[in-house]
Amino acid sequence: IMLVGAVACLATGLAPHAAVRKATPWVAAGTMVFAWIVTLVSPVQDHPLGFGGIVPYVKCLALAMGLILLMLNVGLPDKLRQSLSAESSKKFDPGNCVRGEFYCFFLLSITGVMLTAGATDLVWLFLALELTSLPTYVMIATSRDRLVAQESAIKYFFLGALSAAVFLYGFALIYGATGFTEFGQLAGAVATGEGGPSSLMFLGMVLSILGLCFKIAAVPMHVYAADVYEGAATPMTAFLAVVPKTAGFAALILVIGVVGWNPLPEPIAYLLIGIAVLTMTVGNVLAFIQTNLKRVLAYSSIAHSGYLLT
Repeated sequence: IMLVGAVACLATGLAPHAAVRKATPWVAAGTMVFAWIVTLVSPVQDHPLGFGGIVPYVKCLALAMGLILLMLNVGLPDKLRQSLSAESSKKFDPGNCVRGEFYCFFLLSITGVMLTAGATDLVWLFLALELTSLPTYVMIATSRDRLVAQESAIKYFFLGALSAAVFLYGFALIYGATGFTEFGQLAGAVATGEGGPSSLMFLGMVLSILGLCFKIAAVPMHVYAADVYEGAATPMTAFLAVVPKTAGFAALILVIGVVGWNPLPEPIAYLLIGIAVLTMTVGNVLAFIQTNLKRVLAYSSIAHSGYLLT
């Protein structure tokens, strides 16, 4: 449903008739409402880690937040100089209008969160996380007619690529330690292993968690947040504060669930405690020295990730 809606937004955003183009946000909103209804009436599926109830919850949460964020972002691509130029010319110039792409990427990023929640495999989880993040790079760059927005997008892109490499390498080590990528088989291999998870498995978990810290803007992968939040348009900043973090925490729950939450292995527990303490401290202390409101909100967002990690 979300994929069809994203393609529909791309088509209506490039339509030759102005009335159809202006209806693109309504197409996006209708898509999310329809997907929300279908999610509510669909039966809860079994999850290999026993997290079946989390899947529809996160999906409905992502769609509800998506509707609120859409209200904030409506009209954002229409304010760009190139969009105004495309609309004001005698003949509509689709090459200069980014309306369709913006709302298409908006839906695809929300779709990534939904796919992250329902992931049952490391490969699926990686692709879902990247589907969440990749559209945001373009959305940030096209959110304002200022070079600072493009600078923010570049910083976000390169650090996002670094984080993807880190947690993908962690996933590779987890696969190397167990020989499986499916969550149920991974949990079974960990449970049946003598002496608990192997050192290679723990190393893979550590790298995976550190890579996912980028998605939730937690220390030590938090350095992009202030610059990106400041450079992006304010509605886009709100999007970044919500959508990637939701995917990041859903992924953390799934990845750590592989080694078991009850009880949580001590090395993983100490790692999470350390990240949480540093994130809360860094976020709150650095907020005091900021002179820009959006940078203050960025460090507040970092601190809140620490609260959630506890």
